[in-house]
Amino acid sequence: METETQFGWSSYIIAYGKDSVFQERYKIYLFAWDSEQSNAYNGQALGIMIDRLPELAYTDLTILAHSRGGIIARYFMNHYVMQSGNHEGQPGGEKVKWLVTLATPHRGSPGADPIWVDVSFDYNFLFPVKLALEDLYLLNFPKLITTVSGILNSSVSTLG
Repeated sequence: METETQFGWSSYIIAYGKDSVFQERYKIYLFAWDSEQSNAYNGQALGIMIDRLPELAYTDLTILAHSRGGIIARYFMNHYVMQSGNHEGQPGGEKVKWLVTLATPHRGSPGADPIWVDVSFDYNFLFPVKLALEDLYLLNFPKLITTVSGILNSSVSTLG
């Protein structure tokens, strides 16, 4: 189990480490998606990583995902075809018993959607957008888009 994380799930993981009953019932995996790739790409990557973990082959999953991680989990559930285990040949969603999403923009993100629809993903553009968002929200964004899907019984350590 990972006890330190850069993904913002540290409090959850620390609490998990102190609860032996919860540990007997669940195992936590982390999946760090690539913010430079599409949701479809990351959903496929999540499926591939789940398929590569033999201990998950015959286990139904509970996924806990935050923000964009919920969209990625839905791509996995709707578009990825399982390659192994008791759900081989079926959509990833057949393997998921529960999907819990936190602050996931299931219907889009009205504040951000027009920006990404109207402009390219040219890195020369990202810095001015980052500054505009910092000014608009008075926040310090360490990275324009950062989120992680923490996944109970189903996630993946990291891509790589």
